[in-house]
Amino acid sequence: MKTMWVAGIALMIVLTGCTSDASQEEDPKEDPSTNVEDTEKSKESENVDTQEEKDQEKESNDQKEESEEQTSDKKDDSQKSESDNNKEQSTENTKPTKQIPADLTEQEAKAVVVEYKRAFFDVINNTDDQLKIQDYTSLQAIEREFRTAMSEPLADELMSYYIRQENGTLYVVPSSSPTFLEASQPVTVERIDDRTYHVAQTRSDDMAGSTKITYKLIHDGTQWVVDEIKNKQLNQEASSANQTGEQQAVLAVRDYLNISSSDSVKVEVDHEESGKYLVHVYELVEQEGNSHTATKGWYYVDQKTGKVTDMMNP
Repeated sequence: MKTMWVAGIALMIVLTGCTSDASQEEDPKEDPSTNVEDTEKSKESENVDTQEEKDQEKESNDQKEESEEQTSDKKDDSQKSESDNNKEQSTENTKPTKQIPADLTEQEAKAVVVEYKRAFFDVINNTDDQLKIQDYTSLQAIEREFRTAMSEPLADELMSYYIRQENGTLYVVPSSSPTFLEASQPVTVERIDDRTYHVAQTRSDDMAGSTKITYKLIHDGTQWVVDEIKNKQLNQEASSANQTGEQQAVLAVRDYLNISSSDSVKVEVDHEESGKYLVHVYELVEQEGNSHTATKGWYYVDQKTGKVTDMMNP
């Protein structure tokens, strides 16, 4: 009986163990394939999220760069505009401005008129026997020479009066030369305004009488030039209109040699020959109570053109 009870207990124990094992075997286990798929989906989801974040970050960076570029462009444009403005202001500041010239002195006024005379005779006396102008091949070249000492209107006036062009060749028109100042004699200088002066001188001659010459000088922004000349005959009985050819010849030689009427040098017409006056230039020399002439030169004056040439150096 005892043996059967023991056996029954042992059987119950065995049955209890089997039941426990079977229960353990029936517990569900995870499917390996399911875990792999879930892992891959999770990774894909993470990758998508990461890519979206990268895309958003890239887009944000692109927008930031674009904004910085626009800001830089605006800054460059602003700097360029400011630079251009500075250049314009600099250019305006560096533009040459015409300065008001200082007061014109008597010596400076005389120098302007002497330069005017030089420019005139450099052209008028530069001719051959047929009055063909030498060394100046065009009207423009003559104008440039005149404009070194005179205004454009005066240069045009003298060219129209003294210069003619024929078949491309330039000639001097036969005419008496203008009257010039005597540089050795005083002049009066009158200021009209900052850029205009009148320079006057009265010339007296035994044959020609007294003439007041007035030069209008202007400042052209670079230099003083002669703009206009006016002659006023003070002695109507000896006006230039009534001067003889010999008187004009004497004046022409005086102007040519810059001999003033108050100078001790004498200028006289000796005789005529071949359409020219032969003018004698000499001085009276006093020695031990006696006087004699000292010849300084002989000059021809063309009766038609008024051109002066040295007889000894034609």
